[in-house]
Amino acid sequence: MVLALIQAPAIPLPEHPRPDFQRAQWLNLNGRWQFWFDQQDSTRGRREIVVPFSWGAPLSGVPDSGDIGWYARDVTVPEAWRGRRVFVVFGASDWHTTAWLDDQKLGEHQGGYTPFSFELKHTRLGARQRLLVRVDDTPHPFKLEGKQGYGKARGMWQTVYLEARGSDPLEFVHFTPRADLARVSVDVQLLDPAPHALTLRIAFTNRAGGPVVSHSIPRGARTAHLDIPLPGARRWSLDDPYLHDVDVRVSGVGLAEDRVKTYFGMRTISVVNLPGTTYRYVALNGTPIYLQLALDQAYHPQGYYTFPSDSVLRDEILRARQIGLNGLREHVKIEAPRKLYWADRLGVLIMADVPNWWGPPDSAAFREHDTALRGMIARDYNHPAVFSWVLFNETWGLETKVDGHDRYLPATERRVVRDYRLAKSLDPTRLVEDNSVCCGSGHTETDLNTWHDYLPGWRWETRDQLVSDSTFRGSTWNFRPPWRQAGQPMCNSEFGNVWGYEGSTGDVDWSWDYHRAIDAFRRHPRICGWLYTEHHDVINEWNGYWRFDRSWKETGFGDLVPGMSLRDLHAPLYIVVGDPAELSRTARPGEHIEVPLYASFLTGSTRFGDSLTLRTELYGWDMLGERHMWDSSVTRIPYRPWMSRALPSLAVTLPNEPATVVLATRLVDTKDSVLQRNFTTVVVEGTPAEDPRVRVARVPATAVRDAHWTIKQWTVLGDRKLNGAGSGFFEYQIPWPAGLDVNDVASATFLVEASAKRLNGKDRDSTAADNGDYMRGGGFHDPGRNPNSYPMTGATKFRSAVTVRINGELAGRWELPDDPADSRGILSWHAQPHDGHLYEAGSYGELLRVPIPAAALREGARTGTMVVRLEVDAAAAALPGGLAIYGARFGRYPVDPSVLFVLRDTMKHSPFGQLPDGRTVEKFTLTNAHGIEVQVITYGGIITSIRTPDRSGRLDDVVLGFDSLAGYLKNVPYFGAIVGRYANRIRNAQFTLDGTTYHLAKNIGENTLHGGVRGFDKVLWTAKPFQTDSGAGVTLQYTSRDGEEGYPGTLVTRVTYTLTPRDELVVDYEATTDKATPLNLSQHTYWNLHGTTGGTILDHVLTLNASAFTPVDSAVIPTGEIAPLAGTPLDFRIATRIGDRIGQDNTQLRFGRGYDHNWVLDRPGGSGLVHAARVLDPTSGRTLDVSTTEPGVQFYAGNFLDGTIKGKGGRVYAHRSGLCLETQHFPDSPNHANFPSTILRPGATYRSRTVFTFGVTR
Repeated sequence: MVLALIQAPAIPLPEHPRPDFQRAQWLNLNGRWQFWFDQQDSTRGRREIVVPFSWGAPLSGVPDSGDIGWYARDVTVPEAWRGRRVFVVFGASDWHTTAWLDDQKLGEHQGGYTPFSFELKHTRLGARQRLLVRVDDTPHPFKLEGKQGYGKARGMWQTVYLEARGSDPLEFVHFTPRADLARVSVDVQLLDPAPHALTLRIAFTNRAGGPVVSHSIPRGARTAHLDIPLPGARRWSLDDPYLHDVDVRVSGVGLAEDRVKTYFGMRTISVVNLPGTTYRYVALNGTPIYLQLALDQAYHPQGYYTFPSDSVLRDEILRARQIGLNGLREHVKIEAPRKLYWADRLGVLIMADVPNWWGPPDSAAFREHDTALRGMIARDYNHPAVFSWVLFNETWGLETKVDGHDRYLPATERRVVRDYRLAKSLDPTRLVEDNSVCCGSGHTETDLNTWHDYLPGWRWETRDQLVSDSTFRGSTWNFRPPWRQAGQPMCNSEFGNVWGYEGSTGDVDWSWDYHRAIDAFRRHPRICGWLYTEHHDVINEWNGYWRFDRSWKETGFGDLVPGMSLRDLHAPLYIVVGDPAELSRTARPGEHIEVPLYASFLTGSTRFGDSLTLRTELYGWDMLGERHMWDSSVTRIPYRPWMSRALPSLAVTLPNEPATVVLATRLVDTKDSVLQRNFTTVVVEGTPAEDPRVRVARVPATAVRDAHWTIKQWTVLGDRKLNGAGSGFFEYQIPWPAGLDVNDVASATFLVEASAKRLNGKDRDSTAADNGDYMRGGGFHDPGRNPNSYPMTGATKFRSAVTVRINGELAGRWELPDDPADSRGILSWHAQPHDGHLYEAGSYGELLRVPIPAAALREGARTGTMVVRLEVDAAAAALPGGLAIYGARFGRYPVDPSVLFVLRDTMKHSPFGQLPDGRTVEKFTLTNAHGIEVQVITYGGIITSIRTPDRSGRLDDVVLGFDSLAGYLKNVPYFGAIVGRYANRIRNAQFTLDGTTYHLAKNIGENTLHGGVRGFDKVLWTAKPFQTDSGAGVTLQYTSRDGEEGYPGTLVTRVTYTLTPRDELVVDYEATTDKATPLNLSQHTYWNLHGTTGGTILDHVLTLNASAFTPVDSAVIPTGEIAPLAGTPLDFRIATRIGDRIGQDNTQLRFGRGYDHNWVLDRPGGSGLVHAARVLDPTSGRTLDVSTTEPGVQFYAGNFLDGTIKGKGGRVYAHRSGLCLETQHFPDSPNHANFPSTILRPGATYRSRTVFTFGVTR
């Protein structure tokens, strides 16, 4: 939702403004009033204003043209209110308000933030009367203002209404839960002394059995106190924010009854030790709370202090909850009661500030302050969400000019102490903070020891260590002499990178520094929480979680760790990964590093047992922009409630090549539910290894031969990034590699990381300075003007398009969707010097892979030069959005502008033998730059060999098979084959489809297996090889005729094997049919990661990402049930040796003679490619990862291999010498309506993908 588009309704904010203190008879006066300024004639200057919006706010309809405003409207007091006292109530009006009814003065009030009312003593029921209001908002140095520089609160800015009350109305009803949370004290105050004995009746209306309590108030009394037992009362907590509704009445003989509906939360606020430590924490109901708060400026771009609707106000609270925060600090503004109501309802804690003045600390200022303080506590006492009152902020208004310097004088300190004690006397149930401390000013008497700091992310670890070491009873740190620490909870109450860089940041990616800061905070449990600046942007600060219009900002976390969001940085169970001072470090290729881990488990939950699991993945991009998965691990993490301690470091071996590396972590419980995600990064720097299969020519990003831009061209941090704004071009001259024959080139691609490029305010060569005090609305109002700024990725895109020509030939046109900056710009953040400035931090682009036309390739070979021109043509593209080119040390990918020449020897084919009918079987050999080799034959689409390296680099064949075609022509167990038309079993070799029963060929008892007697594993496929920069591959095709093996429909099937530069074997399946038919294709390779050295697969370590399976009967056919795996020997969610449990006495293992079952894969994100399995051979270090779009995987442990088959090199394939991981739909699905459908119908296309990724763990 973009708030700037909101229009105020005819009667804005129609809801009762005080759900915590509501009478039934009331009349909302919001809407259109007549209005004029004091200097204007009331007739000629009259216009309309929309109440309750401050004049000057766009939603008011009136510009800010004066300091004194007059409001007028007709009101009619309903006849039904006869016999009751009538009041006009102002939620808040800034600043000096006077009201008249039919020219009779009702009263006046001074103060801009708390409610007040005037009695209408001369009402004419049912008649129209004139209500006139004058508000004087003339500036005064003592007047409370807060941050009204963002938009002034002028005049009536909260709901105005008429209210009918009883003869002696209730002024307030305060509820105080007792420490045992089984009783509540009730304090009542009347507007006037009781004229005679009155009856007070209190009814708890949403609690079974009441109670209903009556109490007598004697004549002359204004107050009453009751203690009411509420045994077993439901408590208010952040997870269960339950509110007790109460009906309060006061009545007496001959008097009109006064009745108020209110509520309270049964909860206590206290200070306790974090269990097992002496660290002091704020506690809710006696349980420590780790405070994760945001500074809430509580401003709206159109309404300023006033939000246009209750739902918009509610969403402010919801946003905090949605990202995992547990509280907000309503900053130097007394917030509207309905916002506090939503905090109560939704379970979000509130720190409530008193607004400051900007003049000297004189008696007039303190009078204003104390009026606001008393009014705030009286109004908001019952809100359970409010846990603390903050009296002053950063000594604003507390300093006196002495000899040209601002001084916080002892007399002012004593006055602040007096206010602290006043607040404690008014409300002893909450925490009171004297001053939210910044800049070394220090505390006096206080319940909280908080501090502000704005730092670059890399400085937080040192800072947190210092404040932790300085926190102990008697310490003078953060206190003004003679006051000292006395066991108060110590926490941060403002932080961010916004003021951490010289002159502020402007709009910048805050996510990287924020991540570093949170990692640091979580390593220091003596700090009981933190408070980020800020919830949303304002006119001159852009460090909010959301923009001023409440549109979203993108952190990029989810791209780096799937599923990761800000909630992961706010999780109660948290693993800090890496050095918290830095999210990136530099290392050498192949280097062994130790990654620090720290557990911060700030919860008392006992549901996790004594351990959790940390899953890691090491992946990233090489210098050709190819994504690799290098390693993964599973580590047991000890758990106990409230545990905070360092864990053993994680040993990581980095790739043997330059790369940008991400170490992603997932903390999971025993059900594999993700509790928290995190990451750290490594920039591996070095010289790229020469590869005989690929030639690469590179140039630095700034090494252009020619360039011209209509607005501006400039570089960043030397040669790291090149920018052009407007329309124009960059032209590179890339030399043809020495000795390269064009006839040896299979394909060529131009690689470049590029983005659109906006011209930010800071880039305009302007010498304009900011315009005053940021805290009062000054500074730059252009988010891109600050010299450190680079606007963070968000909902509004800045687009461009680039046309690429190579040696004069058009190579294509690419859209550039944005000019982004967020955590995906790993290299841009890594490049930032620690000099107090930011240089386009977090910026990055898209990786463009531009196929080079054949004519351009020939011209390059002839001239010895590849001339690459990247042009943003305003006339052609209609998107003159500029262009940024990123070098290998900036952006996201470690890629310089490069030409990649793929040589022709990455794929070979040769004959593999002849079938008995004379047809030739061909063999295709696919290789990649890392030496991995895959051999495929056209008979059965069989993979005959896959050679992968072990941890020492030795290549060996890791699949079972034969050296010649003859072995495959025998009746062997589907070694390496494509199986279909239906992989796995179908019961009784039959199924019914669309009313017709089909009978299939039987080949395993009375059932059918893998398509029948002559399945896809026993047919000859046609082959079409290919080579691209994405890899070498072969596409196989086979047409299965209608009725073949009993299946209906003519089915055309294509299976494509692609070996990628990322060490992946990608298997893509595609099929169409002319009749409805069941279809389930799979690949039946037998794996043994030992290679040809022998040994079974029982010592292989297997992980299967599945929490359920399909149980089988004695024929190894599913029963139709989908059952949980937890507690069975088939549960491989935690990496387990295959041999550890295979021999257990278990019915399912007995039926399968071991593992031979369909695992139902977990799919937290729905459809698409998911990680299914991982196999590790601890001896060789080889790993195999399997990802698939299929819903299931059949894990078969070679149970029927019995030593009777001799394979490659004469090797005997003994019992369990190979394993299969067959990705698939479920067996016998055509006979089970509850299984995912396998029916392919005419007009539809079957598509499926499985990816086998080869790796090594060290």
